[in-house]
Amino acid sequence: MKSAESLLDVIFANEENLLDQVQALLAAGANPNERTRYFETPLRVSSRNGRFDVVKCLYEAGADPTHLNWTPLFHAIAYGSLSEVKDRLAQGGNLHSRDTWERTPILVAVLTGDVQKVSLLIEFGADLTDLGRANTSALEYAIQMDDARMLSFLIGQGFDFETYNDFGYTALMQAAEDGAISCVCCLLEHGADIHKKDRSQFSQKPAIAHASTLETAEALAKAGSDLNQLEGDVRANLLGLGEQENLTTNRQDYLAQKHRVYGTSNPQRCNVPFWYDMVRTNGSAWMARSQFDDTDACSDQAVWCYERYGKSITALRNGEFVEIAGEHEDSYDPDFCIYNEVFHHKGGGDFVIYQYPKEVFPPTDFHSATLVDQYIYVIGNLGYLEERQPGITPVYRLDTKSFEMERLETTGECPGWIYKHSADLENQSVIRIQGGEIFAEVGGKVDHCFNSFDFELSLDTLQWTKRKHIPKSGKNTFFAEEYKRFSNSEGELLSTKANDKWRLIKVISVHRLDLAEGQKIQFANEVVTVLFDDFIFVVAYSTSEPFDSFEQLEKAAAENSWSLDIPCTVCRTINFPETGRFFEFAEIVEEERESFEAWKELFEIGQAKIL
Repeated sequence: MKSAESLLDVIFANEENLLDQVQALLAAGANPNERTRYFETPLRVSSRNGRFDVVKCLYEAGADPTHLNWTPLFHAIAYGSLSEVKDRLAQGGNLHSRDTWERTPILVAVLTGDVQKVSLLIEFGADLTDLGRANTSALEYAIQMDDARMLSFLIGQGFDFETYNDFGYTALMQAAEDGAISCVCCLLEHGADIHKKDRSQFSQKPAIAHASTLETAEALAKAGSDLNQLEGDVRANLLGLGEQENLTTNRQDYLAQKHRVYGTSNPQRCNVPFWYDMVRTNGSAWMARSQFDDTDACSDQAVWCYERYGKSITALRNGEFVEIAGEHEDSYDPDFCIYNEVFHHKGGGDFVIYQYPKEVFPPTDFHSATLVDQYIYVIGNLGYLEERQPGITPVYRLDTKSFEMERLETTGECPGWIYKHSADLENQSVIRIQGGEIFAEVGGKVDHCFNSFDFELSLDTLQWTKRKHIPKSGKNTFFAEEYKRFSNSEGELLSTKANDKWRLIKVISVHRLDLAEGQKIQFANEVVTVLFDDFIFVVAYSTSEPFDSFEQLEKAAAENSWSLDIPCTVCRTINFPETGRFFEFAEIVEEERESFEAWKELFEIGQAKIL
């Protein structure tokens, strides 16, 4: 007899034949009231997943009804007829009752996919704008079930699919992440903005970057989304890679071929078997080292790797793809490396690697790659620190017939040393650069700053022109990019120094504020009226008592013997104190949490400021 744990396992898996699996396990003696320490039970999990056929089966098998806290109206909606729902409503069924997932009857009706039941509930006064747990909307429940018919109905009822949820996602982003292909296509048909970016803390990405399946990625790409935003397994699937799990290279060849080698001609067709093996596995350098028990990473050069960030991908018109360069890992990692190879993917996992001399095409990452006729224009680069040239924009041209790489000399007002930008071809003769960051010299110092202009490169004259920024979606933003990023996380305990005193500061919350056009926001010395819908992050942090030396602060942090001086300060990301050492992730105590909640209440009524 299978264990009761396996009942929860199959319910979590939520396969198409789930009902048959559950019935078989129950018949074999599985416990319908099994629960985890997080109070996950078969009834609760199947209900959360919208599998009401399984919910009914579990009830009939003796599942504890308190696990869902359903009224008779919920039962009628989940697996009863329309007339049964009407009868329950006529008997005074409560439209505002909540189940253990904090869903009202109309939200459960949305999950069933029955538009008639939803319409009936609306007729009786149900509120379609009800929210479930984590402020989940009816729109999100429809996407959870990949129910395009219900989604279209909700849009017809006035739901705005461009609004952001609590996680900073629009409906299209959620559908892409869920692999809800029917809903992705539905949203595209309704005109969902493919260029809109999420409102996450560390970096903002469009819907295609969230695509979890090849099918949803291809639908978004067909609608005009940038393939360069594709990540991980989905990108590998597009190229026919990643099905080979382990390297077939032997250890001797691995040791002889594991390092990066520049080409000696332009191009040089690569004949290193280990490199091809690494591409087929789509694995990391660490994976290769582990397979061959190569533990001497710290005194070794980087192991050549295909798994990279900042590697461009360009679709050719014959259905083939070209990937260019990219980097593996961050600079502190022993396998950090910025590469300059080009990959020609011919389809079905067939590909060729081209190598280049460093002086012909230097190590390049986070560039753009734009196809024009038979050429790919490679613009920008982050590159190694010692090779960056502020004020210069590197431009290369790859011939997709011969795979020869050529450096182009440009004139005019260029973006400078730009990277992580986007590039679009206009009228087959101009490449327009938008967004990204620029490594520039400011006030005698070099630093990274966000690009706030558009730059156009004429392919006829190779001359740059600086333009006012025009968003791809046509919708302006109000706040600078610096207000929308923050590199630290909640709970981080850090050191800071001001006025010859050392203090500990703890990040209490990184809080997103969604602001509507015309809304006023109170900063330290001014009240700002927001001219366009936008958002910012604010940082709440606590501050310790002062210390005379870093050694005193370090000892207090190690012994957890410090006390709060200021329980909560809220500032813009650009005004967060300059910090030094990271100590640990510390617990956010009640005084800190309550102080931040009090600030939020005062801020909402205009009585608290943001520094």
